[in-house]
Amino acid sequence: MFRRQQANSADPGPTSKVEGPLTGSQLPVNSTILEHAIRARDLSFTGSLRIVSHGDSSLGDLYFFEGRIYAAAIDGFEPGVLARLMSSELITLGDSAEILELEARLNSLSVAVVESGLVSVDQLAAVHQEFVVASVGSLLLLHQAEVVPDSGRITSSVCTLPLDLNQILGMIEVRYRRMAQDAAALSHDTPQEHVSVACDHPGSVVLDRNEVLSAAQVSRMDSAIPEILAMLNGADGVRSLDELAGHCGFTRAEAVHIARSLASQGLVTVVSCSNDDDHSAEVRGKHQLMVPEECSSRDWSLASIAIPGVLGDAENSELGQRASISYTPSHDLEPIVLDAWTDQSQSPFTPQ
Repeated sequence: MFRRQQANSADPGPTSKVEGPLTGSQLPVNSTILEHAIRARDLSFTGSLRIVSHGDSSLGDLYFFEGRIYAAAIDGFEPGVLARLMSSELITLGDSAEILELEARLNSLSVAVVESGLVSVDQLAAVHQEFVVASVGSLLLLHQAEVVPDSGRITSSVCTLPLDLNQILGMIEVRYRRMAQDAAALSHDTPQEHVSVACDHPGSVVLDRNEVLSAAQVSRMDSAIPEILAMLNGADGVRSLDELAGHCGFTRAEAVHIARSLASQGLVTVVSCSNDDDHSAEVRGKHQLMVPEECSSRDWSLASIAIPGVLGDAENSELGQRASISYTPSHDLEPIVLDAWTDQSQSPFTPQ
């Protein structure tokens, strides 16, 4: 994707002051990790910041090139790049098999995808960036973790063009605020006993496809983007959104956003939340992570993120009528009110 140089010898140790766009944010960012990332930026560091637990077991890595982030890896999570390309109908299952054969010869999945001629560099880069941003956000939100700088360590797996720290942190905040909105909207269609879990952990939401559709709904399906159809076809009343995301190669943010659109169009019904009621950090590491966001989502509540005031003031927006839902997040006893829009016609994932 880009040419890497030899490592900078600078060691991004901790600083006494944290400055950055997420300082003061309601996202529960790990200040130790953020301090090291800011130091890496300021020193134009090339290498990785290894994120480890207090017991020294590895949790993941943030990869820097001259002070900018170009990749992130989470132990226990394997980005479903080929699944994502199939969900976008850029490749078929047969194409996937051929790409894997090519990968065995070229020793690089990314190179194999591009060499196949089926996917452009820009299309692949967009998929990579979604995984990178989601993974960086998940690692930054780990509740208890420490940092071990590893100067000169590089990766060629699921890379994007190097992103400025401020840029990537801004993207992370936007995606989590959007996911909080999407979760609140989904909760309006969730059975009452599952509302709190659905808002805190929207990846646990279970959708079932509505078999009886109106002519207008059928028309929307006919013009829907491939990602919409992939999620719709996977809705079976059994698998959670995280499971569907893993199957389709989506991040949780993508899956929840598409699910919100599907529910608002009446194409699916929220039937429950998955039976996993243990939202502790102990869940992490017991199984292969289905989405990168699962790495840290057990440690804090999505409900802790407030909805931006600018949306709350837009009573007569073209987005439709605003509704509110109040519930108590799992980490606190303080009720939280989230705003949601009853009409999702402006959603980029809404079938037209």
